Amino acid sequence: MFALPGGTYFVDQYGDVFTGPSGSGNRVANAVTDMAVRSALASYLAALAHAIPAGLLSAVRAGGGPYGELRYPSSSYAGHTDCWWAYDQSTQATSPVPGWRPGTGSVARATAFLNSYNANLTQFAAWQDSTYSSDFRVPVLLLMPGWGQRPGVAAEVESSLLTKSYPEFNQGLDWPAELAALPDKASTIAYTTYLDAPSFPGNEDPANYLASLAAPYGMRLGGENTGGGTLASLALSLQRARSLGYVVFDWMDQGQVVASSTGS
Repeated sequence: MFALPGGTYFVDQYGDVFTGPSGSGNRVANAVTDMAVRSALASYLAALAHAIPAGLLSAVRAGGGPYGELRYPSSSYAGHTDCWWAYDQSTQATSPVPGWRPGTGSVARATAFLNSYNANLTQFAAWQDSTYSSDFRVPVLLLMPGWGQRPGVAAEVESSLLTKSYPEFNQGLDWPAELAALPDKASTIAYTTYLDAPSFPGNEDPANYLASLAAPYGMRLGGENTGGGTLASLALSLQRARSLGYVVFDWMDQGQVVASSTGS
């Protein structure tokens, strides 16, 4: 996919090209707006699904972004902390405000940029949901990281002309829109990758917030801790998984649940 013409990488407003070490899970092509990349991804998924005998999979993980999650790259990259990943050739070609940069112009242009930024990732989520469901015919774990965009914050971000950076906005985590757009909600599991997040007064933890968004659709829930966990985070993750009725709970990562002294 990286060898396809037209520039297949994510690019931010500074011209930084997002790359990660090969094999790290953090080296991804832009299948959000680059249709050549998406076509290649679709061919790969179809071939993979055909190669795996029926009955061997219990679910597939979908997200399509860094580390397999449904998001744009991090807001912090190459010495910057406010990166917006919409300046590659394919994204600019469909932008309602081509050439616009954060901190310039009007609030209306900032709003148009943010709406398009979120909508592109939402459409990509819907495409993945349909593709994975039809190819693999098993439940889809839609990996939804971080905290998600919370009500009322978008206006603050837009009024700053997108110079006020919140990771969940730079990463495009518009969970209400993403869940609403999924074509196969019955087979999709809304899956948090931050099950062990702390709770703060007035700021619901991601697991409970995602559960409240999924409830109107009757969607099933699942999740995992963010990694590098402790016994306390394991206990918290299990408590939340049980109280929210999770159908799947994973621990990140396997090495932490193996006793180094006994191998058990």
